[in-house]
Amino acid sequence: MNPLSRLVVPDNQLPPIPSWFSGPPTAFRELYALRDRINRRDVRVARYLRHLSVAALGVLLSGLLVGQYAEAAVTTAPRPASVILIALLPVLCALTIFAVHVLEMRFADMGDDGYYAHTLQTHLHHIHLEMHPQDPDPVERLILHDAQQWLSALAQQRPIRPALIGAGLRLGR
Repeated sequence: MNPLSRLVVPDNQLPPIPSWFSGPPTAFRELYALRDRINRRDVRVARYLRHLSVAALGVLLSGLLVGQYAEAAVTTAPRPASVILIALLPVLCALTIFAVHVLEMRFADMGDDGYYAHTLQTHLHHIHLEMHPQDPDPVERLILHDAQQWLSALAQQRPIRPALIGAGLRLGR
């Protein structure tokens, strides 16, 4: 499946070709649309990870409260540790399923990251970093940052890969 068939940004909402890009307009539109889509996905994944962190903190606090209650009500009842496990097992299972869902979302769109990295590498010679704009579009700023990282990786003779967790590209070893 062509990654451009599911673009988020319609053609009429794409910004004009910036002065720092000397390639064909279709190449810039492709870079822009791919980076915009990756950025939107990364924002969504980060939001889910924040929700997961808050839920895990809630489970931890609930566990502490249940433990305190079990200690206070120590009679001929089950051990406090087993009460905590029984009470929190469904919540822990739900958190695990949610965490797997977040990773699944991230892996589902890894093809976009690879396609973007390949497209950026192909059109890197059209990007002129010395012509830095005054107030670039947020997506243009991300493209420029990725191009700077790519040039840095080339200068250090290091590979560059899409980030597994987080946004953008990462230097390899």
